[in-house]
Amino acid sequence: MTTISATSGNSLPVVSNTSANTSAPASTPEAASTPAAKPARPAQTKVCDVFEGSVDPKKPAGNHLQFHCPVDAPTKNDSSNRSAEKYTEVIAQFEVKNNHRYNEDHQHTGSTYCSTFVWDVTKAMGAEIPYWTDQNGKPAEIPAGANILQMADEGKIVANNSNSMIKWLEEHGQENGWTKVEAQDKKTVEALAQAAANEGKPVVATTPGHVGMVRPGEVHKSNGPALAQAGRTNFEDRHVKNGFGDLPVTYWVHNPPPATAEAATDVAVDAGAAVDAAKE
Repeated sequence: MTTISATSGNSLPVVSNTSANTSAPASTPEAASTPAAKPARPAQTKVCDVFEGSVDPKKPAGNHLQFHCPVDAPTKNDSSNRSAEKYTEVIAQFEVKNNHRYNEDHQHTGSTYCSTFVWDVTKAMGAEIPYWTDQNGKPAEIPAGANILQMADEGKIVANNSNSMIKWLEEHGQENGWTKVEAQDKKTVEALAQAAANEGKPVVATTPGHVGMVRPGEVHKSNGPALAQAGRTNFEDRHVKNGFGDLPVTYWVHNPPPATAEAATDVAVDAGAAVDAAKE
């Protein structure tokens, strides 16, 4: 598994092979993948399940769709045009605090929807951490009008809760542009993660049982990087400690290799500056 680390000064991040070291969950994981042997579901007449009642289908993005349904968000971004402003706009469109899609236990199963929010944001950022995969771990292709839950019942696709997403990052993250952030100490790791988010790169915070999005902002002295999340509490602009407590957190950044030597130099300078700032 590829990791991104830094020592000091303006050196280019070092690539190494390590495994994550994580512990107990911060919140109850969402529902896991559905067992294969279940009665057939009735065919759906729409692309995906929608909420009953007067839920606005246009705002926030995905507000009218059940948690397992893919969202075609109106505001998108990709690795060719990253910026803090664009990343912030992508996160903001989901209005995670008020979006019915992420409301705790709206399915009356005791579930939270941190993985759905991470799926939505990363998909809109062109760096999808998939909620649905095929049997080989690739983002599932779901035809328009498909009965998604029936596809899951038949074993054609697999649902990923927060723990499954972490496993996906460890096993498939590298080939999909995701890199684990590593450094000699927690403070430097947090600085590197925040610096990447401030460049507009998608950054995910993880611990067993919970995932969230590091967003553009500042590292709080006690509470860590800026964070947006769904979970037991939904918020758009707080900090990692508000969502993860004191649990150990691993950070992943979507950081495709720089296309030019000049871009590589910029990455090295940014990483060095983050490390220097962490030492102050």
